[in-house]
Amino acid sequence: MVCACLALLALPAPATLQDTLPARADTAAGSDTQPVAAATLPIPADTLRPAIDPWLDRPLPEDVALAFLGSADPTDSAPLEAEAVGPLVGTDADGEAIRFRRGTEEWVVADFYRAAGDWGSRPSIVYLHGTGRAGRRGLWIRRPASLLAAAGYNVLAIDLLHWGDRATGLLTTFTDEEQHARLYNDTAAYREWVARTVGDVRRSVDVLRDRYGLDERAVGLVGFSRGASVAPIAAAADPRIAAVVMLYGGHIDREETGHSASACNANYIGLIAPRPLLMVNGRADRRIPAAASVEPLFALAREPKRILWLDTGHQVPGREAWPAILAWLGDALP
Repeated sequence: MVCACLALLALPAPATLQDTLPARADTAAGSDTQPVAAATLPIPADTLRPAIDPWLDRPLPEDVALAFLGSADPTDSAPLEAEAVGPLVGTDADGEAIRFRRGTEEWVVADFYRAAGDWGSRPSIVYLHGTGRAGRRGLWIRRPASLLAAAGYNVLAIDLLHWGDRATGLLTTFTDEEQHARLYNDTAAYREWVARTVGDVRRSVDVLRDRYGLDERAVGLVGFSRGASVAPIAAAADPRIAAVVMLYGGHIDREETGHSASACNANYIGLIAPRPLLMVNGRADRRIPAAASVEPLFALAREPKRILWLDTGHQVPGREAWPAILAWLGDALP
């Protein structure tokens, strides 16, 4: 399935995961931030260093971290009541828009992309978006999700709380300044949001199993940008997640002032193992700088782990990166 997809898209031959891939000539339309040109590399780390919370240097003991997860987001026992609410939008992929219960008073809205071919026997991916206003319906989600479906993966792309069809009014302009002031740098609000996202991922795996009859032991978690940064916490909380891909995520971004212990991915990335982890990052990323945010977090992860460096800013992986990503997924989710 992967080979057929790459031939269809006329992509170049896969690079190894140790390669540094060149920057794209074009930029990703619809990304949640403006891509940064990869002009002069490397960029001095001291000009890009974000605030660092203490957990990056001294992660919590595993039992304490897991206890935080259990208390922050207990297993949701409400019926899923998953139901179709419309067609997929802006893609030729087969699938449907759905909603399912999160507790007794909230719905999670998601798009389900069916894998090409015998989709019922194929592995699945839960996809977490970045911080663009459109949530799961942004081009930076629809294009990769469609590509993954064509490559043979079922994809459930969910709206995270406060974005897309789950907008709450907390965010109105969706600027970086507003998102940091009202969410990322509000310790209590961000801790609650992380806990809610952890629960959303757990319920998403339930939906793949119960609504679509898919194997809950063959589910990967893919996140882009903010979705990538929270993915290690969600994977630590749910052992059914079989593999994790972080696209342009890291410890914290340049504008963040730190996290509480239960909301910091440095305390959880080591708990992904023995499941495999792939990080894909840009060397010229000024939002998630390599030396200050990506490399220290990657160092805390345990084997099996790989990192793919691209000569780009903060953007969706371009066409040149997907052969390596799909090859890695082919091994992690056969």
